[in-house]
Amino acid sequence: MGTYINPQIGYYEGDPISPADTEVAQRPSGSLTVPGVTVSAPAGATINLPDQSLPVTYTWDGSAWVVDLPALRTARLALIRAHRNALYDYCNVATAKGNNKRNRGLERQAGEWNTKLDDVPQVAIPALDALTTAAEIAAYAPDYTPPAYVYVVSAVQFFTVLQENGYVTAEQAANRALLPAALATAFDSLTPPNDGLARGKWANFTEVAEDEALVPLVSAALGVAPEDVHDFFVAAFAIV
Repeated sequence: MGTYINPQIGYYEGDPISPADTEVAQRPSGSLTVPGVTVSAPAGATINLPDQSLPVTYTWDGSAWVVDLPALRTARLALIRAHRNALYDYCNVATAKGNNKRNRGLERQAGEWNTKLDDVPQVAIPALDALTTAAEIAAYAPDYTPPAYVYVVSAVQFFTVLQENGYVTAEQAANRALLPAALATAFDSLTPPNDGLARGKWANFTEVAEDEALVPLVSAALGVAPEDVHDFFVAAFAIV
């Protein structure tokens, strides 16, 4: 009785069956621990992804048993997919909360996170291929962090705060074709056709995100300090 490698049937335990058998040490087995991670998810959720056991298999290289790194990468990728799939549930919860509360910022954040999670395995494959030891593969940590929350407010909320703070008049808030003089000057300073596009966007806003490309130009023209822009959107979001 022993352990053998046969070119046709591979590794086996028992009595030798062919002159082609090579007697070898018993194939080792083992596992590594993939560290857990805590994710601060949208909608205030904290998700604890637990430690997981990563099985380690070995292959005979002609002289010794060595870790089967391709198999280990495949097993690690399977655990990544399992974690990713578990996080999808929280994306759906956050999206539902965003819809229920008319919170477009939360809905957007959850949607962007969903897209990011879709890409996690594709990002992991070349990263794992570049790792050359079992310990490195087990320790590989995908980026599950959700994108930052960005306030998104309705046009009514946006223009209400502008009016309340004296940046536009009631008439200008009701008829956006009537621009404050400073804003008209700012739009006119843009290279055509950007000037017309800016005016059109201003006139047709249905909702405004704090990272909207037009916001820095508008805030500068109206005299809103850059450090106050975020507070402006927080105040707008609070309007029911």
